[in-house]
Amino acid sequence: MEFKKIISDSSIALIIKGLSAAFGFLFSVIIARFYFAEGAGLYYLSFSFLLILTIICKYGFTTYILKEFSSNFKYEHKERVNNIVTIVILISVIASILTFSFSKPISIFFYSNYELEIFISLTALAIVPYTLTFIFSSLNQSRGNLKIAMCTQNLVCYALSCITVFFFGAYSSNYLPVVAFSFSAYISLALSYFYYQKSQKHRVLLVKLGKNISSEDNKKYFLSEVLIAFNNWAPLIFVSAILDSKATGIYAICSRISWLLSFLLVSVNAVVAPVLARHFKNRSLDQAKKIYLNFTLLLALLSLPAFILCILWPEKILAIFGDNFVTGSNALRILILAQFVNVLTGPIGMVLLMGNKANIVNICTALSLLIGCLLIILLTNKYSLVGASIGAAAGMSLANLGMAYLAFFRINVFRSK
Repeated sequence: MEFKKIISDSSIALIIKGLSAAFGFLFSVIIARFYFAEGAGLYYLSFSFLLILTIICKYGFTTYILKEFSSNFKYEHKERVNNIVTIVILISVIASILTFSFSKPISIFFYSNYELEIFISLTALAIVPYTLTFIFSSLNQSRGNLKIAMCTQNLVCYALSCITVFFFGAYSSNYLPVVAFSFSAYISLALSYFYYQKSQKHRVLLVKLGKNISSEDNKKYFLSEVLIAFNNWAPLIFVSAILDSKATGIYAICSRISWLLSFLLVSVNAVVAPVLARHFKNRSLDQAKKIYLNFTLLLALLSLPAFILCILWPEKILAIFGDNFVTGSNALRILILAQFVNVLTGPIGMVLLMGNKANIVNICTALSLLIGCLLIILLTNKYSLVGASIGAAAGMSLANLGMAYLAFFRINVFRSK
């Protein structure tokens, strides 16, 4: 019965995430068509800074909210929520000021490009709203409002950005995508906060929920999220530092296409995380294992057609973005292979986080990040985009493979102690 409920919720999540992926794909196509590889490189480099800084500013609270509040489904400590929001606002405001202040030296380090300085300065405007959107979306998700949470996290941002750039991109400067995304982040924040306040009227408040928000667990979640963010986006930053903006744009588009394969995994994570948190809290580990294995098999089957398509015909897919992107076909093959490996391991990272094994996630991610970055530095100068893709692929896939091996063959996270 529970599995059917999860399947039903996953279908909803898949539809919403599918729409987000579709708008995100269209947004990438529009950027590539209007601003070419150089413009795409500048945009996605600044966007990578936004995502990494957003993860840092969340300070691990999104995972903390899903684990602690979802496992106490009917209760929520209002004072603790207020403390979380206050801390996140403080950190994100400081990050925004620092990003804006150091936009010039950052741009000089990469391209000595005045346009990049403007891109990064505009990106600073989105840090606060984008971070808070994830916080309130996690609160909505912990309350069972999955549709609202997923819509406000990415769908609204990509849809509004896509519409804005589509209608005005041909008549404006290269900065429009960043301005459009920043504006959309404020709209997403307003919607997520509105629904949070709306649902709060029907919430029972508990005086205490145990641990405070400065617990060791929260610091582990923070480290996990930061390492995962760097593992996902550091390759683009390294490519930007080694190659020119055109090569960066081609790599960024290949990376975005490969990430479409993992949107199924992200959708499942959104549904499964609260359920796993409750099962691990109640020590119903057999049920948690069953959920993990069933969804991993389902993800592999659903992702297989897209994987085959990208392996066999990458040139035709990249041609959608423009002829100058076709040179990245081999890079796309390598990146899509790494993403498929991640799909085959399923939501293993979420299993370990919800099972109080954040240290395993941190160790595996840190080692794979180190290996990936070293390979990118060693191979990019010699093999250009292919070398960068090999390094990035190693970083992406080794983390999940290591976590899966340790979870099943070393610590056996599903075994009762």
